[in-house]
Amino acid sequence: MFRCILGGGVTVELLSPLNDEKSPVDGYLKKVGAVPYHICYKVSDMDDALKNLRDIGFTQISLTAYSIPLDGEVCFLYSPDIGIIELIHRK
Repeated sequence: MFRCILGGGVTVELLSPLNDEKSPVDGYLKKVGAVPYHICYKVSDMDDALKNLRDIGFTQISLTAYSIPLDGEVCFLYSPDIGIIELIHRK
């Protein structure tokens, strides 16, 4: 993974598979190519953000879980109009 902080709160992460063809990243790249996968938003209140997004039609596709690399809670949601988004809440 390569992480680049662009400023203004924008960070870009580039992922590549390790050397395992069974990697989820490898499978995704073979299926759709090198395209943006999702957008991540930093939120101040995870429960409130989840409720608001569900209210406008997003479907929660993962449980909220602690991410060691991101040092915060993360959760993924999906909308057919937008695709996948990730929420992160750091305390």
